[in-house]
Amino acid sequence: QAQHKWEKCLHNKCHKNNMEEEIDNMSPQQYVARKNLEEAMKKAQAEDLENLAMAVALEARGEKEEGMFAVARSIINRKRMIDDEEVLPSTFMPGSTNENPTFMDLLSAKNQYSVVDEDTKEFVQQKSPVTDKDLELARSMIIFAQSDDSAQLIAEAFKIDPKILKATGFRTKEADYDASQDVDTFSVGNHQFNLAGVEDAEE
Repeated sequence: QAQHKWEKCLHNKCHKNNMEEEIDNMSPQQYVARKNLEEAMKKAQAEDLENLAMAVALEARGEKEEGMFAVARSIINRKRMIDDEEVLPSTFMPGSTNENPTFMDLLSAKNQYSVVDEDTKEFVQQKSPVTDKDLELARSMIIFAQSDDSAQLIAEAFKIDPKILKATGFRTKEADYDASQDVDTFSVGNHQFNLAGVEDAEE
């Protein structure tokens, strides 16, 4: 593990040196174009995290911190597994070959999340609007859910089944039975979570 961290450090240092050398060789126009691209990418990533926060709030705003944390963790796990090539994109996005999905790509995939319209990629209108307090709580739980270490601490603090660390999906307890989701199931609030797609999960 120490060797891995050292290699990562060397890689980051090398990457930084390469970037500095690349910038030195740029024309002023190329430098401005690069900075504009970097800013656009940062904005897109921020907007995508806001989409995740809205989805988490819509799915679990009635279940306080533990419900929002669990929903956030399961969605984040889907993205990580595709990004790390642990599963094919189609595992969580039927028919897709997108190897670098955004959260909205995952949320709007066919028959995956009811809070997002698959065609328009817009959030479905709700009877009661999401409040600023809902979104702030969702953002906080997303921060905890993104890191394995902090996710484990939160799961222990809320006394959530440790399988939440690997969870990839959830359904309301009233939903019709789906055999594909009946994998290592456990409950958090009004949702039943599962480990569908996880290699070592028990069916």
